[in-house]
Amino acid sequence: MLVSPDMRQLVAKVANKSYDLVGLTVSCDVTTESLARTIKAIRSVSMCQNVSILVGGHAVNGNPAMALEAGADGSAADAPGALALANRLVGAATHRTVNAG
Repeated sequence: MLVSPDMRQLVAKVANKSYDLVGLTVSCDVTTESLARTIKAIRSVSMCQNVSILVGGHAVNGNPAMALEAGADGSAADAPGALALANRLVGAATHRTVNAG
């Protein structure tokens, strides 16, 4: 878990360990383009080929389309919704990996 990481810290964390899912909380005003750059950077260095990216937080709740426009796999308005979506995303990625081989 990282709190208020800069881009280098976040990318290094994802590059050095395999995560099935990365959750981002966007609690301040950021542009969709900035979020998209972050998501692209995570995907480009992820050790997990099928990494799922879940986005939530105040900024996304105010503009729910932002998550998908930025390239995330989904978003949730609250913690229970995020947990349910995370379980579905990781389960779907596991299924894709098993069927691909």
